[in-house]
Amino acid sequence: MAFAVDKPVRDITLEEYSINKILMRIITSFAKFKLDGTNAMKSSIQITMSPNGDVIDTHITSSSGNQSFDSIAIQAVKSASPLPLPLPNMCATDPVKIKTFTVELKSGLTRTNQPIVSGDYVGQPPSMCL
Repeated sequence: MAFAVDKPVRDITLEEYSINKILMRIITSFAKFKLDGTNAMKSSIQITMSPNGDVIDTHITSSSGNQSFDSIAIQAVKSASPLPLPLPNMCATDPVKIKTFTVELKSGLTRTNQPIVSGDYVGQPPSMCL
């Protein structure tokens, strides 16, 4: 199974690197689940992350319309816990204590009928620094 982050390749800041590490951890976890069917589906999940990276709350903000897919998306986020923390000394101030952000997880098939999963942040990604 292939997976991808829906972002163009370019130079990034340390904060963007940390933010992308969180997304990649979630997508990698999502890719481990067996997804039934071949239809393209997507779910948006709001995630609350504690200061130590633990996922402390999740809920679907936009359903795929498929309860099984939505459940797998939630399980994938929870199994990705703990999420990566900011790099040491990355922030001039203390890192943000509690982070709430939303990700969209998608599945489908490539042109060669290989399963693929991807994801992206919905709206603003989490701020790692105050």
